[in-house]
Amino acid sequence: MLWRNAVQIRNDRVTVSAPAKIFRWRVSRVDQLKRLCLFPSLDPARNRSSAFEKVSMSISFVTRGAAAIASVVVCTSVHAAIVDTFTVGAGDKSASIQIDFENGNGYLINYSWSASAQSSWDAMLAVDTALSNMSMLYDTYSFGVFLTGVTIDADTNYGQGDIEPYENYWHFWTKDSGQWEQAMFGASDHSLVNGGSDAWVFGSSTAPQNIPTPGVAMLIMASAFGARRRR
Repeated sequence: MLWRNAVQIRNDRVTVSAPAKIFRWRVSRVDQLKRLCLFPSLDPARNRSSAFEKVSMSISFVTRGAAAIASVVVCTSVHAAIVDTFTVGAGDKSASIQIDFENGNGYLINYSWSASAQSSWDAMLAVDTALSNMSMLYDTYSFGVFLTGVTIDADTNYGQGDIEPYENYWHFWTKDSGQWEQAMFGASDHSLVNGGSDAWVFGSSTAPQNIPTPGVAMLIMASAFGARRRR
């Protein structure tokens, strides 16, 4: 069996030992399988005409481009998006407050104030008072406030972190500068930062969602075009 495999590659016109030839044959077979799996339209063993190969490449490119766009749509739908934006308050300072529900729907509030000191919880109370389509539930303790429920339009989530895996509560995040950080303190103990961002995320310890800009799909398509040209 080993000798037969060695004889099959004598046309390489390179004198090597039988074990080396067998190794080369096996590597060659692996490469062929990779080409068959990844680029079936380019497999040389099929002896396709150049015209047919071009058609296959075009179809492959279009399919990959469509798949890329579809993946963007799927990711956007799964992680949803900011479905509405509100402006609340007035003053020379401003910050954003993002509220992400468990179903992925997010709401962005552009909040402005002028007081010298404003806590993140003061801002939430002001927003709750200003928006008729929003309501909150919370518990007040000696050490601070614990947000338990938020409703905006048809989206609502309530939880106290009492159901395994104990993520069913509103996680408080801050981005005073740089990246999002999950707060190790309550909203009533955090001073709102001019130009900063707060966020509330229900049911997950992951950072607040980042919504892809409309140009992301075009960038993916451009990269697909570039990949085709480099082949």
